Amino acid sequence: MKPLPTTKKPVAPPTGGFTLIELMLVVAIVALLAAIAIPKFADLIDKSREAAMKGNLGSFDRRSRFITRTMKDFIRSTTTFLLW
Repeated sequence: MKPLPTTKKPVAPPTGGFTLIELMLVVAIVALLAAIAIPKFADLIDKSREAAMKGNLGSFDRRSRFITRTMKDFIRSTTTFLLW
């Protein structure tokens, strides 16, 4: 017995590429995300610089107060010694 002939047409293999519409859609989505993210990123940079400045200023304040107290104690002890 012979096998029956099939009437199926051969299927062309997929080309594996993207269409122009798909590529344009991806570019539009990336551009939209960049338009949203870049200003927020710039704002975060400004906030981090401000926080670093506040930290440095606080450190400077603590050190200057320490030096002022130390110098006052030194001057007080020196003048007490000289008055004797």
